[in-house]
Amino acid sequence: WTDTPLTERGRRQVELLAARMPGVLAGNPARLYCSDLLRAAQTAAVIGRSLGLEPTPLPALREINNGVATGMAREAAHALRTPPSEPILDWRPYPGGETWREFYTRVAACMDALTRDQEEPLILVSHGGTIIQQVAWWLLLGPEALRRVWFDAHPASLTVLRLNRWQDRTIERLNDVAHLYAVGLAEAVRLDQG
Repeated sequence: WTDTPLTERGRRQVELLAARMPGVLAGNPARLYCSDLLRAAQTAAVIGRSLGLEPTPLPALREINNGVATGMAREAAHALRTPPSEPILDWRPYPGGETWREFYTRVAACMDALTRDQEEPLILVSHGGTIIQQVAWWLLLGPEALRRVWFDAHPASLTVLRLNRWQDRTIERLNDVAHLYAVGLAEAVRLDQG
């Protein structure tokens, strides 16, 4: 939950994503929500300008809460980290932080509330771990599935979750960074990791 701003590289990545968004929405009205942490709010502001939308910040879209480690350098935080314990979904890495189960529950409750009476597309600007929880919620996997299934969610990536014509939950795009590859602002795919 360390509240850091976008880097210059991050800002360039977000501008490229924002340039794609009008084409993705194809003129459809939408609502824009974001994590209330600075880097997500800055990202949402850039996207909002490209679409003529004002972002609504939601604390429930934050990354996993790392409790007492918030704001600390990586080395200092690591010294406070508790050893992993089973069940891993209930392991609390840092005092005052969230477990993975609590994280999933928070994000799922937010998604339930946002989609309850949804009539127009939602644009959600959040964080890598939060996106993973959102996709698990969308696929009705629950937190236990995240022990067996995982995926990447890169900065300034585009994920599109939608209902198809039969009202099935589908993933149209997942972690799409084509706009970043085109200009060398995305990490190369590594095939040598097992």
